[in-house]
Amino acid sequence: MNKLILKTILITLSALLVVIGVFYMCFALFAPKKTASFWNELGNDEAAVKYMERAYGNSNDIGDLVTLCSYALKTNDNGLIARHLDKLFSNDDFKTYCLNLSDGVTLYNLMAAKYVSAKYLTSENKDALLDKAFELSKDYGKNNAVESLIYESYCARERDLITLEKILTKLENFQGQLDADAQIRMQNDIANLKSYFQESN
Repeated sequence: MNKLILKTILITLSALLVVIGVFYMCFALFAPKKTASFWNELGNDEAAVKYMERAYGNSNDIGDLVTLCSYALKTNDNGLIARHLDKLFSNDDFKTYCLNLSDGVTLYNLMAAKYVSAKYLTSENKDALLDKAFELSKDYGKNNAVESLIYESYCARERDLITLEKILTKLENFQGQLDADAQIRMQNDIANLKSYFQESN
């Protein structure tokens, strides 16, 4: 009798697990965005990225791409971050998307700074990255891509003096219209870089 009860329980549990598995597969297949959100809330960043990548592949929506990049940032995987933010900054719709947000400038600068940081840590072409950082920092806003590059170059295992010197030269020859705060921010960065090189000599 006990064996029969145990067998019934095991069969019931097995059937329940199969039903749950099938339900999850269907949910993941037909609602990848919700599946990504589910894993994000549970803190499984890799799974969140995986399903959000599928959701973006289905929709090709800029909002989904921004969400995908936000999830990628949480993984701290520089290769993954660089790969997805490459898509973001290759998409002309991202600027328009940011313009329609109240905090769009902050979002743009955050993504640009994280992008440059990840690319610096995974790419060997520092000159191309330097040009990209300045391209993404035309308004020299707070926490911009150039400042991110300064930080990464300064904190590199072997301090990247070549990149820091090139940044200083580009800052001193910067062409563009900046507001008062941006001008102060840039002048402070120039002064700090000059001070560093003077102390190093």
